[in-house]
Amino acid sequence: MRCLCAVLALMMLAGCSSAPFVEQRALEPDSVPTETQEPGPSAPTAPGDLKEAPLEAAELRIQRAGVIELDVRDDLKFSLELLKHAGKFDAVVMSFSHTEVSLRMPSARLMPLLEWLSAQDARNVELAGFDFTALDRSGEYFSLEARLEAASAVRDRTLTLLRDAGTAAAVSELEARLEAAQQKLDALQSTLHDIRARAGRVEVCVKLK
Repeated sequence: MRCLCAVLALMMLAGCSSAPFVEQRALEPDSVPTETQEPGPSAPTAPGDLKEAPLEAAELRIQRAGVIELDVRDDLKFSLELLKHAGKFDAVVMSFSHTEVSLRMPSARLMPLLEWLSAQDARNVELAGFDFTALDRSGEYFSLEARLEAASAVRDRTLTLLRDAGTAAAVSELEARLEAAQQKLDALQSTLHDIRARAGRVEVCVKLK
């Protein structure tokens, strides 16, 4: 009897000691799940960080021209030096004599040219002065596309009418209109070519005295 009571007591104690463990397992799982963070909206960009799309460089539509005056000991010798070093500044020699050399070069190469002239031996060459102006042709450049399109449409329409003309008088009138339309179109194309040829460049006249 005592043995039976002892066995029952041990079973009850074992049951009581295991209950908290079961509860603990239920309340504290083996691994605590990590919260999954949904990607939220990106933080607003500070006003100072906002950037516009890059504009087309205005330099491409600005042309410059000017004069550089040099006091030289030997004008013939230094004019030849200018011709020799023109390529160093990506310059094209437009005209030259022993007293004057004309160059066309990228605007960005003007300052290196002035620095090179200033670095010459003052006993032989001295930079006496320079004067440059700039012409911004941006407005003209941007208006050309629409004007070219309109002029081309007028020419094409005149050609169509000319093909369908039924009388000699109509043909003569339309030919005159076609010639005028073509002349206008050619002038606009020539202006566009001139802007592309000169913009972003500087025409330099170096005078030696």
